[in-house]
Amino acid sequence: MKHSFEHVWVHKATAKEQIDAAMAKGFDFYFNFMWGQYEDEVAGVAACQYFESLGGAPKVPGILNYPLFIKPAISCASLFISEKPLCANREELRASLQSLCQELEPRRKMSGRTLENLNSSLVVDGIPIPDDIVVQKFIPGWDHSVVIIELGDRPVPLNPERYVHSDGYNIYSDFLRFDVKFDPRTHVELVPFEETPELFRKLQDGEPTVLEVTPMPAIFLTPEIEWEDIVIRNSFPGGHRALIDVLIANELDRQNRDKEREARVAKVYDAYSDTYDDDIKHLNLEAIYRNVIDGSRLSGTILELGPGTGLFGRLLSEKTKTPRSHCEDPSCTYHRTTDISLNGIELSQGMIDRCLKTGAYSTVHNGPCQVILPSVRSFDHAVSVSNLCYLSPTDFSLVMVCLFQQAQNSIIVTIDEIPDIYNKRLVEMSEPHSSMPSPSGMEVVKKFLGVRMAVSKDRN
Repeated sequence: MKHSFEHVWVHKATAKEQIDAAMAKGFDFYFNFMWGQYEDEVAGVAACQYFESLGGAPKVPGILNYPLFIKPAISCASLFISEKPLCANREELRASLQSLCQELEPRRKMSGRTLENLNSSLVVDGIPIPDDIVVQKFIPGWDHSVVIIELGDRPVPLNPERYVHSDGYNIYSDFLRFDVKFDPRTHVELVPFEETPELFRKLQDGEPTVLEVTPMPAIFLTPEIEWEDIVIRNSFPGGHRALIDVLIANELDRQNRDKEREARVAKVYDAYSDTYDDDIKHLNLEAIYRNVIDGSRLSGTILELGPGTGLFGRLLSEKTKTPRSHCEDPSCTYHRTTDISLNGIELSQGMIDRCLKTGAYSTVHNGPCQVILPSVRSFDHAVSVSNLCYLSPTDFSLVMVCLFQQAQNSIIVTIDEIPDIYNKRLVEMSEPHSSMPSPSGMEVVKKFLGVRMAVSKDRN
């Protein structure tokens, strides 16, 4: 499956009409690259506000205690941050507000806005604050950035980044201005866990102070510019290609695009579950599973994608049990020498019923792996044999990203290269079989793994 992209130009004077026309085309996904300020000649703030109003966005309340920091509400790159934006009391706030209003006056005139016709929905210490100005609590500290990606219905933070500035800039007492941000020596670097474990701990369980939320961070710049892009290039599994696939997969899942097809496929395997073990003997899956078990050091929590009737679990139980004479409990026939918790995700309820009867699985979730996997907690090992080839390329990327994000020790995946004649035969058959062709194949696998990714992830 290939993505089809269309570039829609939005002009400032006709933004509403052009946005409405783009929405009417029913695109599955929208990237918003509008950036203009009110006074700029290109579409920007007003167009973005209208575009986002079509989907709704909650307002974020603030906390107002001195010292306060004053800056423009609609700007970027710390423009118009004066020498005295920090206010310790009411008098300094009034003086800083007056100074900033004088600096903003030319911009307001260019955009047809004046101080008189601006709303003042916020009042701080008895002083009305124009809506194009922000007054917020001053937070001293080192400026860090975390890109957050939506995986399914779960927000996933990537590796934290920090901004490194030129010599002489004190990260704990100075504040950022335009000249500091765009100094040639200013750059972004990834923060290694080994260096700042306390930061990672706070990001996981603490209450971070969020200075701003950027809906579209700088993650699509050219390679020579190292801003937020660095975290996608160096730490997001599959890089930019996988990122786009994941964003599209999220949106298609929200639209329940494949729900009916998945139900038809599940129905096939429900009917197939009673004879499945006999029918797959010629595929030699048992030998594949034994190779996986013998060649891996599996312990702790294991997640299997597509366990079917539980063949892998049965073989793993045989591998990890000892004779009754070695068991302290006289009522047991065997016990496991390795502490293992095996769980699964399976589309067919009929397969799950057979799988759970083996006694080898703690839990088997019912549903598509690309829908359920993002909400599963981290696990030690992931196993998928002859399963992922049936996913679309976008869903395949989402699943692989989740595996690399959530598996703590190893990922074991086998992919079948489905012949075209096999897919053609399925299409020629009546429903529900015609819903089962493999859309992925090796090409999408090669594309994902080709972006500086390894086929296996093993820390043992």
